[in-house]
Amino acid sequence: MAVPKRITELIKEIEAHYKESVAPDKKALKLYIKEQQRYHDELTSSYGELRTKIQAYIGAILAFLAFLYAGALDAHKTTLQRLFIPDALYGKIFYFFGLFLIFYGLGKLVHGSRPKGVWTVALQSKDVKNVERMSEAEYLINLKDSYEDARRDNIRQYNTKADSFRDAFYPLLLGAIIMIVLRYFQ
Repeated sequence: MAVPKRITELIKEIEAHYKESVAPDKKALKLYIKEQQRYHDELTSSYGELRTKIQAYIGAILAFLAFLYAGALDAHKTTLQRLFIPDALYGKIFYFFGLFLIFYGLGKLVHGSRPKGVWTVALQSKDVKNVERMSEAEYLINLKDSYEDARRDNIRQYNTKADSFRDAFYPLLLGAIIMIVLRYFQ
């Protein structure tokens, strides 16, 4: 059953009218894209800073452990003295709990430092095929959508690193306090 030509023409008229009536404002799109660019730059900068903090904390933990166990190679002391494990049961519990907290925090930071995907960038002109055939509004809409996709993907990556960093901080702090107290104040 063929559709009458008149109905087809009416549908085309309606579609053309709809496109004209909901045509996006180019000025608003440009402002939105400029804000997305600013947000993308800030997120990229924050992501780099977070990666640097995680790596610095990993180095600090390793230096802290080296500081605590610097005398562990002394052959004149017993193993318990070299590792400064207390004699009392409650001291041993605190010792292993403090060590567990430090290694838990170190594990969370190492987990957070591993690469987990590609940092997404927004679409550029060279990435779009047939840019010449696109209108300015279509290109701006395409660019806006690309920035939104990149923001969504990058926020997910940033949040996984930030969660690892946040989850490691308090166990590391508490573990370091416990170990320092056991090492120097028992």
